[in-house]
Amino acid sequence: MECTFCAWQCEIKEGGTGQCRMYTLDNGSIRERFPDRWSSLMVSHIESVPLYHFMPGSRCLIIGSAGCNLDCHYCSNAFIARADPEKAVLSTVDGDTVIRRMKQTGSSSLVFGINEPAVSLPGFLRLASRCRDEGIPVGSLTNGFLTTESAVMLGEACQAVNISLKGFTDDFFRRHAGGGSVEPVKRSIEILSKMIHLEITTPVVPGVNDGDLERMAEFIASCGRHIPWHVFRLQPEYRMTGHAVSSVEELARRVESLRKELPFIYFGNFAGSQWVSTRCPDCGETVIERINLGGCGAKMTGHALKDKNCASCGASIAFRGNINFYTGEGQWTSAS
Repeated sequence: MECTFCAWQCEIKEGGTGQCRMYTLDNGSIRERFPDRWSSLMVSHIESVPLYHFMPGSRCLIIGSAGCNLDCHYCSNAFIARADPEKAVLSTVDGDTVIRRMKQTGSSSLVFGINEPAVSLPGFLRLASRCRDEGIPVGSLTNGFLTTESAVMLGEACQAVNISLKGFTDDFFRRHAGGGSVEPVKRSIEILSKMIHLEITTPVVPGVNDGDLERMAEFIASCGRHIPWHVFRLQPEYRMTGHAVSSVEELARRVESLRKELPFIYFGNFAGSQWVSTRCPDCGETVIERINLGGCGAKMTGHALKDKNCASCGASIAFRGNINFYTGEGQWTSAS
């Protein structure tokens, strides 16, 4: 029987598994092998996901499982994404536990991260439904290698999604992502850009996908000029340990030139980045200041907004949800 949760659409035999090893055919039905079992449940800030324009400054509860439907040769999470699910440490976590943990930690949203949601989609959808009943926003990371149906299901379950646009050619996917094609990813971006808040991340590997940045920017802009795009200076791991890292100066120059196409483009994943703050696209003033201490995402340190508008020129900035800023001594300010 065909598994339709991701773009592989694997044919699974009775008792067998597919590409991600997370589903099986049981009495004629495709089922999760490890329902409601998760590898991670941790608190972080929303910018670490990274989601910069969705509830900025808030805490989120990040959940993840094991396995992936791709095999990116530079993966920094290969320890769990490429792990044998039968050997991974997975714990049962139900919706009540998630809600209780969110209240204990002051988390404002639930985000699926760590690995790919397509490999645990039914369980994640159950958690998302439970959060929706409680009025809790839900977000997700995904590689976008989805069927049309699963992309729509993810969009209906979430208020925000970050898609990893890893490359822009089928050759890239064959050589460096374990096979497949870029077309399902592009289709997912087109679908979700019309449904919910969307951000995009591209890890840049020199000599592998850095030649396609301009084409990626053009495609993203065709889906929405104000879609935030996170360009990461990847430090390859897994099968590409020792591969050269990108030049900060060269990538920074290209990022600046691409701001004409996409005003909310960010460049990070190295300590001290000056390109993780949000600038007003009209006057150029910094409206949200962030710092990058290394690793993915950044941390918000302040804002210059008035009712989600630039405090300098009054231009509207594309943010979803409240903006929260920690002022010290347990106090937060919020701009609705």
